[in-house]
Amino acid sequence: MTPRRIALALATLATAVATYWAPEPGNVVAPTMRQAAHDTPSNTAPSPGKQSAATRTGASAIEVLAIHPRDHTDDSASVFSATQWGSPARVEALGAREQSTGPTEPPPLPFRVLGRYVEDGKVAVFLQFNDQNLVVRAGDTVAEHYIVERIEGSAMTLLYIPLKQQQTMDVGAAQ
Repeated sequence: MTPRRIALALATLATAVATYWAPEPGNVVAPTMRQAAHDTPSNTAPSPGKQSAATRTGASAIEVLAIHPRDHTDDSASVFSATQWGSPARVEALGAREQSTGPTEPPPLPFRVLGRYVEDGKVAVFLQFNDQNLVVRAGDTVAEHYIVERIEGSAMTLLYIPLKQQQTMDVGAAQ
C-alpha cells in the first residue's frame, strides 16, 4: 500500500470512530446557551453602567436566546410576496400601455446561411443559429419563433409567429 492509501484508510477509520462516540443531536447545547444557563446573578456582577439588553428589559438571557416559531397566519408579510410601490390603478394603466405599444416589426433574422442542398426536387437549407447548425425544409419550425413557409429560387420565406409577419431571406441560387 502506498502512504496515500494508508492515510486515507486512517482518516476513514478516525471518522467512523468519531461518529460512533458522537453525542446524540438532542444533547448538544450551543456554547452561548450553556454559558447563559450557568451564569447566575451571584457569579456575574454587571459593572455599573453596563447592563445587557436582557437585563434592561427584564428578560433573562435564556429567554432572549430561545427560538420561537413565527405566526404564519399573516400571509401579507411573506418574504416572497409581490410589492407594489405605486397605486393599483397606476400599475394597471402602465401594464395596459405596455401591451398596446408592443413591437410592430419582427426583429432581424437571427440566421446565417451556410448553404443549400437539393435532393429529389426538395430543397434543404443549412443555417447557423447561435452556435447550432440547422438543416431546414419548407414547413419546419426554427428557433421556436419562425416557420419556414417556402423555399423558391434563391429566397426562403419565413413566418415570424408572434407577429404573424413574413420575412424573406436570400439563400443563394440553385446550381
